[in-house]
Parts: sequence; structure tokens; C-alpha cells
Amino acid sequence: MVGLSTLAGMTLVGYLWDTVGRAIAFEYSAVMGLIGAALLSALAVRAKRSRALSSRP
Repeated sequence: MVGLSTLAGMTLVGYLWDTVGRAIAFEYSAVMGLIGAALLSALAVRAKRSRALSSRP
């Protein structure tokens, strides 16, 4: 699944690079990376809170 997602993402970046230029392709890639990092950290915080609440007596 991760491999297919990577392939789709790289294909989209390549398409953007060819059609509208490398600046837009870079911007898209950077924005998607930041969104992914934010969602991943939100998921980590949620999991940590969930474990903390379940360990209370």
C-alpha cells in the first residue's frame, strides 16, 4: 500500500513538474509533506492521550 501511494505521489509531482513547472511541483510536495507531518503528530498525541487515560485506576 505504501509503495502504491509513493508511486501515485511521485507520478503527480512529475506531472506537475512537466506541465506547470518545478516551482509548483516543489510547492505541492512541500505542502503535502507538512500536512502529512501535522496529521502524523496529531495521531501520535491522540494515541499517547488514549494510553494515558486507559492506564488510570
